[in-house]
Amino acid sequence: MFLNCSVKNFRGFQNFELSQIAKVNVITGRNNVGKTALLEALFILAGQHNPDLTTVINNMRGTAKVLIDPNEQDEYPWDSVFYGFTTSTPMELSADIGENHLDLRFSSVREQGELLGLSQAVQRAFVKASMDEKLAAKILKMEVRKTRITKVRHTKRHPSDAKRYFLIFDSEGKKIDPQLPPPPFLARYHVGHLRVSNAEEATRFGRLQLMGKEDLITRVLQVLEPRLKSVAIVVEAGEARLQGDIGVSARKFVPMHMMGEGMARLANIVMLIAATKDGVLLVDDFDGGLHYSSLPQIWKSLREALDLFNVQLFATTHRSESVASAHEAFADADSKTFLVHRLERTREGAVAATYDKEAVEGALEAGLELR
Repeated sequence: MFLNCSVKNFRGFQNFELSQIAKVNVITGRNNVGKTALLEALFILAGQHNPDLTTVINNMRGTAKVLIDPNEQDEYPWDSVFYGFTTSTPMELSADIGENHLDLRFSSVREQGELLGLSQAVQRAFVKASMDEKLAAKILKMEVRKTRITKVRHTKRHPSDAKRYFLIFDSEGKKIDPQLPPPPFLARYHVGHLRVSNAEEATRFGRLQLMGKEDLITRVLQVLEPRLKSVAIVVEAGEARLQGDIGVSARKFVPMHMMGEGMARLANIVMLIAATKDGVLLVDDFDGGLHYSSLPQIWKSLREALDLFNVQLFATTHRSESVASAHEAFADADSKTFLVHRLERTREGAVAATYDKEAVEGALEAGLELR
């Protein structure tokens, strides 16, 4: 579980810190202050060894460029994740995660001298590009340092301590070298505007069935649709779809997406929690499509699911009703369980004001802005 994080030269963050992180974290702030970027930084940190996550997050924003254009020698697929689109200054992400401190450092490789003594595959890619003016190999270097957290926090680290991973784009496509180890825990990132495929919905619901927890999704969805009796996977025209029984006489089960965006969104969040057991779930625009009057009961139901599957949650929102509802659901929790982080942009850059339950309660009573 994340305990804190630091972000340098990433997206709109030149130097940003979140000094305290709880099990459930609601992230608020004005538009374009960095809420989504913070989730992306945490997602990359959770991957720990995978430099390709820098392009995955661009794909999820619909802005990734994965083709190499020989006429654009200076443009790199990961430029946009560096602060000010400037790759001359390394991007650095760090966090305390469980009993370990993790440091990630990203930099573009522009000279062959940077590759001496490193991977043969990486050197071949660079040399091959250099010999043919029509090729433009683009290489992102990722350095990973992991240390055990002890009472003496500031241990000296040497460059040789780092494990190096490379993301390579050339005329043959994309490759990662060396082979990536498996991530230490599950981490899933859900973007509100992206619709989950029917096949993925069916797979996630199937996992709930195997665990004997399929009734959980029915109980949570009944907050939005009291007529809902049960949820099932129905195969029509060769395609499996998540559907619900709401008592329509002419058709026992109705596709979930036909019941509205809120139903489909909430169903996906519950199934994501179940699929991320003992891991980290990042949800952007958490309450999109959900009516404010349903939020108190939704948060209470989600607390049950988060506890059941032991999931750490980061959720962004623009709505004060969601902050108040989450606060109500976790009213008996301590600061290790629930926090609100409001991001603000100052002359010095983005900063986070963190509120525990007492501070949230005081702000709500005083009518202070927490969105």
